[in-house]
Amino acid sequence: MPPDELRPPVGVAKEGEEEEADKPKETSAPEVKKITVPWTDVEIPVPKEEIVVTAATTAAVSVVATLTATSMFNYLVKIFKPVFMQAVKRIQKKFGKDGKPTEEERPSEAEGRDG
Repeated sequence: MPPDELRPPVGVAKEGEEEEADKPKETSAPEVKKITVPWTDVEIPVPKEEIVVTAATTAAVSVVATLTATSMFNYLVKIFKPVFMQAVKRIQKKFGKDGKPTEEERPSEAEGRDG
């Protein structure tokens, strides 16, 4: 026989309280207003003006930052692409297309290390 002091875990309703738990509770945050749509009974929650302004400002700043960064990246690619291409051509010329040094750039075995 179970003891009389048994309690359900936190978040579980006791027997008989289940009907009350099924009903949704109407809670509203203080920073949310409700606007009633004309000619209907529908209420739409709308945040305060400060929250909307903050969100809009953040979105605008992020768009400007993204566009600026993209523009700067494209400009830098335009500047550095010839430099990189010239470096790649010099490396390919030195090592050949297969990655090995060409005949004229290999030190001859007759010269030795001292030259």
